[in-house]
Amino acid sequence: MCQNNYDNMKLFGEYIPKSGEDKGLPLRKIAAALDIDTSILSKIERSERRATTEMIPILAETLKKVE
Repeated sequence: MCQNNYDNMKLFGEYIPKSGEDKGLPLRKIAAALDIDTSILSKIERSERRATTEMIPILAETLKKVE
């Protein structure tokens, strides 16, 4: 994997928990919105797994909501 791609994945992975915390969304609610297990979402956050293209719009919608 190219270093730039890894850096982008890492930045994206770091964005998810920060945005979730800012919105008061626990990891389990974000994972539920994506219909995935929290362990898979944790791997995405740690750049051990890639988010699918189907996940991106769901994440965007979920993380922009204010609860």
